[in-house]
Amino acid sequence: MVAAIFNSLDLMEQFQLESDRFLTFVVSVENGYLSNPYHSFLHGVSVLHCAYILISRGGASKILTRLEQLAVLLAAFCHDIGHVGVN
Repeated sequence: MVAAIFNSLDLMEQFQLESDRFLTFVVSVENGYLSNPYHSFLHGVSVLHCAYILISRGGASKILTRLEQLAVLLAAFCHDIGHVGVN
């Protein structure tokens, strides 16, 4: 699902993100999330999906540059890496 989101917005091609290296990045992100009930890898993917919907269907693509879209998606995906879940 993660790669599909970046592919559907043509970000992989535009920023020359190689599939193998991108997959390695996704696995690294997954490994960076701690095992807790909410701030998990699944939560990161969920927030990534919400950001994708805002960009692809919510009009954000009209105000964000392609680089900003990439940054928003990456930030959404990675935002809770290492979160211990005690807030």
